[in-house]
Amino acid sequence: MRLFMVDNAGRGAMLSSLDEAEEGGYRLLWMDLEVGGEELDELRSRFSLHPVVFSQAGAVAPLPRLQEFEDYLYLVWNLLRENARGLETEPLFAAMGRDFLITVHREALEELDLLLERLMASPQRFSHPAALLYWLLESAVDGYYPVTEALTEDIEGYMDGLISERVGGGKREGEEDLSRILGLKHRNMALRRIVYSHRDILLKLTRREQEIVPDEWVVYMMETYDRLARVAEEVEYNGEQVATALDIHLNAVSNRLNRTMKRLTAVATFFMPATFLVGLYGMNFESMPEYNWRYGYLFFWVVLVVLTVAMIIVGRRQDWY
Repeated sequence: MRLFMVDNAGRGAMLSSLDEAEEGGYRLLWMDLEVGGEELDELRSRFSLHPVVFSQAGAVAPLPRLQEFEDYLYLVWNLLRENARGLETEPLFAAMGRDFLITVHREALEELDLLLERLMASPQRFSHPAALLYWLLESAVDGYYPVTEALTEDIEGYMDGLISERVGGGKREGEEDLSRILGLKHRNMALRRIVYSHRDILLKLTRREQEIVPDEWVVYMMETYDRLARVAEEVEYNGEQVATALDIHLNAVSNRLNRTMKRLTAVATFFMPATFLVGLYGMNFESMPEYNWRYGYLFFWVVLVVLTVAMIIVGRRQDWY
């Protein structure tokens, strides 16, 4: 467990135990620990936390939430990560009182390390735990931007490929196109769920009835909310782009099918006169005069070839294929 204290004079120091904080007095105490061990139970008892607080600390993907108690707030936030497996979240649990902040997580988090560096560099700037929570949420929202921008670039790049006809063209490529479009759609839907659920959390923090959050820091929370709202707008834009890409892909598939059917119809039309003549002279009537003609067979083939070539020329001029 990491302990950092800012005393009443604005001086910061790392502590080895909670007893040191009680001895000197403080205006801000930050306790950061990973899931497991007896420290969590000790903190829950020492600060009279409700049993529901940190009850899901071992969960892989808990739902984000903000719950207000009489003397503290309980927050569950999911930090966004993207790797080869796709979008993932790393949960962070926090309890904030009037002079303390407790953060609990499953593994080491870069955001918390950056926050500790800020604390050690200028502890006098942190006069209230809400300042710690603000910088922590600000860092978390910063992590949403590269993920959203990367998804936007993938979607726009794919759209450019579809429009310029550099993507698709055959059955195999068409199936790959559909798979890629659905992959982009699923990524955007997952990002949308994450962004909107956490935007609601920030909206609750900006309400001034939250007595634990001072008015001066409510303004900062509103700024973070606005930044996440812009991410939400980008996600909505991506959703519209994916829907447009899917429409373009389906239209391209339909057009390829129409061209194929057009060519097959043209081929059948070219041989229609020849088929008629073959069927006509395939009838077994003895009184047909051409049967006894010496050059009838040669003449018949000449007629077939001439008719077929004529049909091909007419079809070319009429743009049948």
